[in-house]
Amino acid sequence: MPTENSAGIPVGSLEDYLAAGCSPLAAEINAQIAARHPFNTQSYVRSFGRLPNYAEPRGYTEKIHWRKMFDRNPLFVTWCDKLQARDLARSRAPGLRSAELLWVGDDPEAMPLDDLVPPFVVKPNNRSARTVMVRNRDDLKPAAIRDECRFWLAQPPYGVCFHEWPYAASPSKLMIERFIGDDLGPPPDYRFDVFSGRTKQIFYRDIARGRRGMYAPDWTPLDLDRWFWGKLDRFVEDEPAPKNLDRMVAIAEALARDVDYVRVDLYNCDGEVFYGELTPYPMSGFAFWIRRGTECNPRPPRGPDDALGEYWKLPHIPWPTQMRNALIE
Repeated sequence: MPTENSAGIPVGSLEDYLAAGCSPLAAEINAQIAARHPFNTQSYVRSFGRLPNYAEPRGYTEKIHWRKMFDRNPLFVTWCDKLQARDLARSRAPGLRSAELLWVGDDPEAMPLDDLVPPFVVKPNNRSARTVMVRNRDDLKPAAIRDECRFWLAQPPYGVCFHEWPYAASPSKLMIERFIGDDLGPPPDYRFDVFSGRTKQIFYRDIARGRRGMYAPDWTPLDLDRWFWGKLDRFVEDEPAPKNLDRMVAIAEALARDVDYVRVDLYNCDGEVFYGELTPYPMSGFAFWIRRGTECNPRPPRGPDDALGEYWKLPHIPWPTQMRNALIE
């Protein structure tokens, strides 16, 4: 589906949504949100070849976008602030380790870079995919690191173009953590999709070995690959189950209690479990699971996305509140 119609008007009009089969009320609501958030809407269309149904979501990815637009759970602010989230993880899963916190502040000039022994990681508290890795003394370039930190602090709030509002709700800080991996890279990363306190699937990623896979909570391989921004990622099915799988599942479900959905990221470092992060909007709702061997032609079919979405029971939010959140705030 093109992102503009023949008249050059962005897709997402009332007529577009009616033609897509939405009810009149849902079409009106969706059209208003599409007009208010055209970049998010057009990005969804570009990635999946169909309009996002904000008003009556069915699939997992649509429900992530519903959450971005409508749900103002204050817990999301805690999750999106790496410093607050560390404290929450510690309170919900006593004994769960986190990478050692070496320094926190808001002034790049105050970072004690020359006094720290590598390896360590410099990152902002309220942004994603922004880090400076210092593996050894050769990587320690204080002026360049401070320039990068000043750049982070000067940027608009993270995720604003996709309406990921919680990132702007916490004061920006800089943090330095001890790196918990080895010379090859970070330890294996396990990402638990937890719905109403129960794990439904686990995404495994080992950057150092270039391996990724999707598994059930008992580590049965799931017949899934991933579609992300027009690229098909093929997964492995033969990764051995970690010996402490049951402990990791229990930790993930403890961290995710009392909420409809969250992705819980944990690291497994030589059998020791470390907290990673809590993510309310995985991949901002643009990663799409598909059955292995599926032909996308050129976009993915929605079957597995709808199946995963069935696990997600959205909270009740009155329509006036929903519309205020999506259109005004």
